[in-house]
Amino acid sequence: MDIQILKALLNDVKLGNVSVDDALEQLRKLPFEDIGFAKIDSHRHIRCGFPEVIFCQGKTIDQTVKIAQRIIDNGNNLLATRASKDMYEAIKKIEPSAQYNELARAITAVKREIEILNEGVILVASAGTADLPVAEEAVV
Repeated sequence: MDIQILKALLNDVKLGNVSVDDALEQLRKLPFEDIGFAKIDSHRHIRCGFPEVIFCQGKTIDQTVKIAQRIIDNGNNLLATRASKDMYEAIKKIEPSAQYNELARAITAVKREIEILNEGVILVASAGTADLPVAEEAVV
């Protein structure tokens, strides 16, 4: 939840569009939301400039989709790494804008414009073809 969403929530309470209890339920997710098998850091984008990244390796498709849904519901961009094609297909059902980079095994969905603070060049080097998936993941 960012400042704009928080202001909108408080305004909705003021106007009577959202009850105090419903607003408290939404605020209870701050700074993280515990969904049992994962704690989703809902303030990471405020602290770091980018929301939490899902490291999919070791997670089930269902777990990955539930985490992705929460990130998207908070209005954040989605980046899921080490993701399978099956995970992508499941996320695509809940977020049609999702894209899959097969070489990097990364799922992305842009929900808000990415603010570029400094322009520059970043070198991503690899030692050979075996390193290409990791290098491509770094590019994403």
